[in-house]
Amino acid sequence: MNRLILLLCCLVPMAAFAESEPTPSAPAQWEILSYTGDVQLRGKTPLSNESYTYLGLAILFEPADTPGLAISCSARHGLSVSFATDTIGLGKVMEGGKGRIRPFRVQFGEGEELRSKALVQSRAKTYHPVRSSIAKKAFNAAILGETITIRIQGGTYITYTLPPINDAFRQFTKACGVTNPNQDAA
Repeated sequence: MNRLILLLCCLVPMAAFAESEPTPSAPAQWEILSYTGDVQLRGKTPLSNESYTYLGLAILFEPADTPGLAISCSARHGLSVSFATDTIGLGKVMEGGKGRIRPFRVQFGEGEELRSKALVQSRAKTYHPVRSSIAKKAFNAAILGETITIRIQGGTYITYTLPPINDAFRQFTKACGVTNPNQDAA
């Protein structure tokens, strides 16, 4: 497993995804991956200078020609989601390191557009919503076969057409303590 350093606690660690490249001839499917996250928080108060390590589990959807996303689960952080805004690959998320909190909007299926904030990593071209409700709605959208559209800085819209549920998605659902309360969180 890869080790990584995070600068903010709401960031979903994705360094373990570098090995997961779908073949160009096959449509992208959900892939399940486990990871170890090292978090280093830096701030102005003593409580914000915390460091810890945790284990997590994620499902990744990364098409070759459009941006992908990952849904992650851990006992420490619960359910979280990361949206790539380019096809550079979610495995490159940690190259940027630092991030800033920025506003963004998200729409699930034909529902209303929700306003939220996300940790934005410019170099890695990823958005990590800070509200766990966004991750839960993304998980539900995957189950229902809905699209997810985000609006990012500059008014750019990106739509994610998610693949059908497969065995990897079902395995993630059974192993995640948030989606399966009878199971300990990954």
